[in-house]
Amino acid sequence: MVDPRTGEKRIVRVGPRRLATIFDTNLRMAHARGRWERIEALKEEMPYLRYVATLDARTRPDHRRWHGTVLPVDDPWWRSHYPPNGWRCRCTVQQLSERDLRRRGREVTPRPRDGTRKWTNRRTGEILDIPDGIDPGFERNVGRTPPVAAAQGVLDGKIAAAPPAIRAAARTLATPDDYGVAGRIARESIAAAPSAPARFRPLALKRLRDSRGTGAAAAEPAPSDSPIQREANERAAELVREASRLFPRGWAEAAGPLAARAALLGERGLYRVRERLAVVPAGLDDAIHEYVHHLQATLPGFQAVFRAEHVRRTTLPDGARKPLKRDGDQGFRYRDGGYVDRYMGRHYDASVVAGAAARVPDGEGLEVAPRAFQIVLHPVRGRERLADMARDDPRLLDLVLGMLFRFDPDGQ
Repeated sequence: MVDPRTGEKRIVRVGPRRLATIFDTNLRMAHARGRWERIEALKEEMPYLRYVATLDARTRPDHRRWHGTVLPVDDPWWRSHYPPNGWRCRCTVQQLSERDLRRRGREVTPRPRDGTRKWTNRRTGEILDIPDGIDPGFERNVGRTPPVAAAQGVLDGKIAAAPPAIRAAARTLATPDDYGVAGRIARESIAAAPSAPARFRPLALKRLRDSRGTGAAAAEPAPSDSPIQREANERAAELVREASRLFPRGWAEAAGPLAARAALLGERGLYRVRERLAVVPAGLDDAIHEYVHHLQATLPGFQAVFRAEHVRRTTLPDGARKPLKRDGDQGFRYRDGGYVDRYMGRHYDASVVAGAAARVPDGEGLEVAPRAFQIVLHPVRGRERLADMARDDPRLLDLVLGMLFRFDPDGQ
């Protein structure tokens, strides 16, 4: 193996005792995960857990002290102390109802007062606070970690220990499937479901701010001779800046500046690639839409991901493309990609995108990303359509989340 600190290759021998310990731990972890699923399913009828240690000469002192602790299932203590809590830990939990407590003469106990200690991950250099009595790596409730996220955690650890060239290659995502997996991990790790947009959206945005940072784009109002239009353009620029704050900071920095103009009476929103100009008809919803068009035109690799997804959805098994249809209400042409909003499949003729930057090569799938990000990020449109997307098109939802949390313009 390669030592992550020195880069040296060294021989690592894994003997029978270590293999047995690893097997025993994996088995206990699998049982604990399944047990937690049952605990969650029954917590309405059995809302308490009791910590049960095996009391013999091998029992750790802290685990012996925790024996008999009774706390509600949703108590934060179980997030870090749900067993197993270390290598060869034999502790478990007992789920109890109100009637069980009365019948056995038990009651809810005070939460144990445990300290923490600093521990440095030698592979990654990360410094963590580990509760006393718990081995590093066991400080998270395995039942609350989605299987995909758990697997990703193992993979991230291996990537962190790999040589630099392998690390760089492993962290480069390229396809819609790559970002879909990353988005699914992000979605499962957020403590609310997309079917409840009012809770999910703010939690997702907070996670994004904490992990990647957000920042306003350099959006300036387009010049105008009319004082009224200048004022309207100022408002349009502020809306674009507000929209950009919903995206990773690195995107705004890589995309560069743009101008914003308020739409004239009867004018629809649009983005002019050559001028780097967003025309915004009304509010934040339109600003998000046109700002994503700016990202398509300026971020290397951004539109390629959504275009690939659109082509995949609109290609028949024999390799032919699905025929173009015409929307009866608005008159635009589109290819049916199974989206929650048919406008996502809108098709633009070559003449419409003529002269566009090379990163927006044609009219295929240009509206997938703008509408999808509107649904995920806008407070009103998200409230109306996010649950629909989570139910009817979870693949696209995961793609959008994967891009938000993992797309790196500098890594393309």
